Amino acid sequence: MEMIHHHIEEIISQYLDLMGKEYEAYKNHVHRVSRLTLSIKKELEK
Repeated sequence: MEMIHHHIEEIISQYLDLMGKEYEAYKNHVHRVSRLTLSIKKELEK
């Protein structure tokens, strides 16, 4: 999972200037959705 979060950081960090003060909130949202998605995927694979 750490690798995925590293990729998220790489991708969205390119938009820091564009997002301005909304960047941290958006980044946190993306990480939460990512964790939720991976948790659901694990449950479905059981």
